[in-house]
Amino acid sequence: MKLSSNDLIFLGVCAFTIGSIVIVRGYLGTRHPLEFATFLGTNPFQIKSSIIQKWDTIWGVGWLLIAVWLSIWGFAKIRRGIPSEPMIVFQFPMFFVVFGSIILFFGLTFLLSDLLSKNEYIPILLQNQRKLYQREKMYLATGGLRDEEQGRADLQVPESTRKKRLADVTSTLNQIGALLDIPRKQDENDQRYLERLGVFFERKKN
Repeated sequence: MKLSSNDLIFLGVCAFTIGSIVIVRGYLGTRHPLEFATFLGTNPFQIKSSIIQKWDTIWGVGWLLIAVWLSIWGFAKIRRGIPSEPMIVFQFPMFFVVFGSIILFFGLTFLLSDLLSKNEYIPILLQNQRKLYQREKMYLATGGLRDEEQGRADLQVPESTRKKRLADVTSTLNQIGALLDIPRKQDENDQRYLERLGVFFERKKN
């Protein structure tokens, strides 16, 4: 069975819808609150968001080009005076084949866009967050002391300062985990979360 001009135009509309949704997701998708926060240097959440937007836009534009091609093909048939045939996309069993394929390609588009985005932003964010991760690791190991403060009898770090640093470890690790898509498990303490993040860091580093 051949696709009629109406079938082609209908499929073009479907492709246009998919492309539009993918592009909109890239720009209006779920954002982390810290994306709008002020960081010393570049905001890592904006780095992540810009990469996601880039790949969603690439896939979205690809679908829009397919939509244009299908629509032109369909209107060209009408222009050439080819008799319009009954639409087959709504006929059994083509209905299930066509709409099943649309859902499949829709899901694959999101999956591939996410995989390509992660493949790009994970190495960048690992490098960006490595020093921060190592600092929090040191704080947990030393009870809130820095390298230059260890083993010095002449330097007394106030207990309040050490407690403040240790308290900040939790939020910092949560930030790193959010960037790398490794959320903290329920009831997971800082040390266990740090170890889990550490395995990821070392694996990616090697």
